[in-house]
Amino acid sequence: MPFKIANNIAYSDNILYFLNLEDTNLVLYALLSNSGSILFKTNFEPNPFFSYPIISNNSLCFVSDSKIINLNKNTGQEIWSLNKQLDYKKYPVSNQNKVLASKNNALFCFNLNSGNSIWEKQFNSEMAFSPIINNGHCYTLSSSSFGNEDQNKIHKLNLSDGSEIWQATYNIDLIPIAQPCINSKGIYITFKNILDNAIVLCSYDIDSGKLNWEQPIPNIFNVSQLRPIASSEIIITNTKISSDFNNNIIGFDSLTGEQITLPPLEEIAEIPSGNYKLCALRAFKDKLISVLVSSSNTYIICQE
Repeated sequence: MPFKIANNIAYSDNILYFLNLEDTNLVLYALLSNSGSILFKTNFEPNPFFSYPIISNNSLCFVSDSKIINLNKNTGQEIWSLNKQLDYKKYPVSNQNKVLASKNNALFCFNLNSGNSIWEKQFNSEMAFSPIINNGHCYTLSSSSFGNEDQNKIHKLNLSDGSEIWQATYNIDLIPIAQPCINSKGIYITFKNILDNAIVLCSYDIDSGKLNWEQPIPNIFNVSQLRPIASSEIIITNTKISSDFNNNIIGFDSLTGEQITLPPLEEIAEIPSGNYKLCALRAFKDKLISVLVSSSNTYIICQE
């Protein structure tokens, strides 16, 4: 399978979904995760700009170019679509029958079933990455490219109406470089320090926005392709993605930030021997989905 599927994966009810460009056509695939058999595939208008899909209830949503599209996850048939000039680089998120999508400094909330607008929120600076939904709240980052610390914010909003609960400022020298993740102990954000290029993983309290801990991540080559993922106890991220196909993953205790060394993914994944590059690592409830790419093959691996 082509390399481009690596960051366009969704999983639900033993079905693995991904979007792929074939010639000039955008194609959605649904595969049975226990066998890899194709359940269905749906063709869309030619478009090289799309987010990866997300699953909520019976819906599969993604942004294609500037339009949000909601499909029936079981058939691939369109339920509704809206052109809101959205940012395809930031995938939508959904919970409690609501779906959030963004453009520039605006965050939109739509009804998942109908596509009707529920609320819209404007920020003082552009949003960095997709928002996160957790326990009836929405967390998002706004980031200034002009060195204005007052615009480098973490925001916590009510999902029901978009009202702000708190905002916290992060250091003017830090730039968020990977999609954040969250659990009951914190929201976890990977930053690059523009002064020395150091990469750090920071934990912020979800109730107050206070910094819990900050830990360096060694040997980073390109962390943006492998966002951190969170279980209840451990935060996992990569320590190296390089052209020579060397991979390492590293864990942190989510409460204390203490580093936990984990085995290379190749040692726990049943794949043929060879040189592979870890291109995606995703957590979906009871499954860990990883994508490894060699010069000739791509492997999608489902682990309990």
